[in-house]
Amino acid sequence: METAHPIIMVLTDDAWITQAVVPLLEENGYIVQRTRSPCGSAASTAATGDLLLVDEATFARGQALGEICCGRVIVVGRAASRCRQIEALESGADDYIAVPCNPREFLARARAILRR
Repeated sequence: METAHPIIMVLTDDAWITQAVVPLLEENGYIVQRTRSPCGSAASTAATGDLLLVDEATFARGQALGEICCGRVIVVGRAASRCRQIEALESGADDYIAVPCNPREFLARARAILRR
């Protein structure tokens, strides 16, 4: 169920995410918290974040799902192979989005996950 002001944790420094997606999320009422530390804020991310956006590299290192967020996760990557997308989904990610994509599509996917 979507909260009044969902908190989206962003664990990536991908320029497209920070320049195109983060402002769109904020314009649509989401609280965006950016972090570069995959392990430093593990407890607070799991406790306060409604959705985690994590880049493929961090996810692949095994620092994402179990250690950072026990909730909803979108993995973002560039020109990913189908195998990587499938691996992320089988490892517990709720979605995998190859970026860049249409920012409105990204927003729609985030909303869909937050409705669950």
